[in-house]
Amino acid sequence: MKTDRRSTDTRQRLIDTTLDLINAHGWNEVTLGGVARACKVSTPACYKHFPSKTSLFEASARQLSTSLGERAGSLVQDDPLESLVGIGSLLVDLAAEHPRLFEFNQVSPAAVAAFEHPDEHPLLALTRGEVERLAAQRGTTPEPLHLLVWSCLQGYTQLIAVGAATADITFIRAALRAIITIGDN
Repeated sequence: MKTDRRSTDTRQRLIDTTLDLINAHGWNEVTLGGVARACKVSTPACYKHFPSKTSLFEASARQLSTSLGERAGSLVQDDPLESLVGIGSLLVDLAAEHPRLFEFNQVSPAAVAAFEHPDEHPLLALTRGEVERLAAQRGTTPEPLHLLVWSCLQGYTQLIAVGAATADITFIRAALRAIITIGDN
């Protein structure tokens, strides 16, 4: 079956433009019509590729997660805690350099929906995998540990994104070490 390259290119341009507009204005300000105008296509042309703004945002979230996941993949180490420190550092960089993309990646409805399909979101899947390795080392259940780790990383990087804290890799490491011991005797 032959794929229409123009259709594929338009779909990718819509996703790329959505991420650019989110980066510039925040996800709450981006509309399907605005994305269409920025891509110089009609709003109905957007619907050919995405049945709704939600589906466009979900595709954009997957692309952002894929990009971040590729970068995070190079940070994986033998010690899963150090891998999580690296992932935390990556999120800190995103929060500091692109706070609106960070917010989209962490708290938008598309980000929340990602938890229903974590395997479609490479950064989330990689983080879960490293937490599972850590849980296996510690003999604990991965789900509560994942919630603790993700909450720590998300909360700290959100503070950085809004300017309430500054990035400190030593703090990330110490915080992660502390939270993984919650519930230890």
